[in-house]
Amino acid sequence: MRQVMLNLLLNAVKAAGAEGKVDALLKADGERVQFCVANTGSPMSAEQFSEILTAERGRDPRGFGLWVCHEFANHYGGKFELDATYEAGTRLVFSIPNRDRREIEA
Repeated sequence: MRQVMLNLLLNAVKAAGAEGKVDALLKADGERVQFCVANTGSPMSAEQFSEILTAERGRDPRGFGLWVCHEFANHYGGKFELDATYEAGTRLVFSIPNRDRREIEA
């Protein structure tokens, strides 16, 4: 989770630029852990997001940080999505099941 948070924050800071703004929100409940990062830089399109996630083994010229986040989400049964409703730039949402909850129930 630490690697995902760092990747998303570094990407957001770069995308926001010198005059931009970055917001981050970490939420957890009994079912899920969710980390959202938004920036006010140029919006990422759904097509760009898809291209990054489908690049073979993260071989995207823009870097592989988002690809790694996607792989982590898949590995742990979660999701990594572009929030298409966000209008002030780009907002990415990473969520995985809350493992502590599953371990308690077992």
